[in-house]
Amino acid sequence: MARYKILRGLLARFRSDDRGAVTTDWVLLTALIIGLALATQAVWRGGAGEVADEIASTTTDFVIKTSFD
Repeated sequence: MARYKILRGLLARFRSDDRGAVTTDWVLLTALIIGLALATQAVWRGGAGEVADEIASTTTDFVIKTSFD
């Protein structure tokens, strides 16, 4: 019985101790922000690549004159 009370006391103290909780929150929040940024970049990358290809194909047809003749 005495061991049970000791374990309950340790568990209660562990549950009430919130030191380090802010650090955990910041780590999780930062990981979430980085994950969202990577997901957004992956989505935009495909669209930007298509637009860049269209611009490149359009601009290769232009003739640049180097004189006023």
